[in-house]
Amino acid sequence: MMLLILSLLAFMALDAFGDFYIIHVEKRYIRYATQNLITAAAYITCFTVAYFTLGCNWQMIVAVAVSVPALRWNIHDATLNALRNLPVDYLGTRARTDRFLRRLGGHPMAWKLAALMLSFLASFFTYSLLHSYV
Repeated sequence: MMLLILSLLAFMALDAFGDFYIIHVEKRYIRYATQNLITAAAYITCFTVAYFTLGCNWQMIVAVAVSVPALRWNIHDATLNALRNLPVDYLGTRARTDRFLRRLGGHPMAWKLAALMLSFLASFFTYSLLHSYV
């Protein structure tokens, strides 16, 4: 399971490097709807590989999958902002999540970390719930 989580973290960071390349080298805007579909397919592939090769059972995979969106949001944004020499709490202008955070007010990192903690709690709850039925 640790290998699955570490590989997902590495993939999240590599995804940010890819976005940095698109933004600064190719000088293109990222189409987030298309990008998220491709990224979701990549995560499903990672989970499938983990199931068949790493010996992870489906309860572990579901529990990890619950926390992936919030974890990716934090890791990807922090890495991309660091690569672009922007503050870690920088909010862009095009992404819906950034516009949503701007409307919420307060510090954006507080909201992102709160979402991350809630996703970890949901992940632990999901694993314990699924594990108790097997």
